[in-house]
Amino acid sequence: RCGGIATTSPEKTEQQLTEMINSSTNEITKIYRNRLQQLQKSFIKFDKKRTNPQIVALTIEEALTAKHPRTRYQVGYLSGAAAFLEKMPQSLVDAIMKRQYR
Repeated sequence: RCGGIATTSPEKTEQQLTEMINSSTNEITKIYRNRLQQLQKSFIKFDKKRTNPQIVALTIEEALTAKHPRTRYQVGYLSGAAAFLEKMPQSLVDAIMKRQYR
């Protein structure tokens, strides 16, 4: 499990979201602008904590060269939280995620 790898993809997503917010019609902007801006802020905050690809590569190397490799490896920000959420009932996970965007 990886909690997000530092690549150029997040920059593209942020740019697309900014363009969408700026090019929306007044009606759409009025309805969704605040939520989209909240989402954008959370993306920016998360992107600062993304894992260096070199660390991910070292973890993969560890898995490939281990005498007794584990079933799963965790690397990066929030990977432990993701592993924890996978063990919970989906309805509870949904409720937790829903609270994040209120």
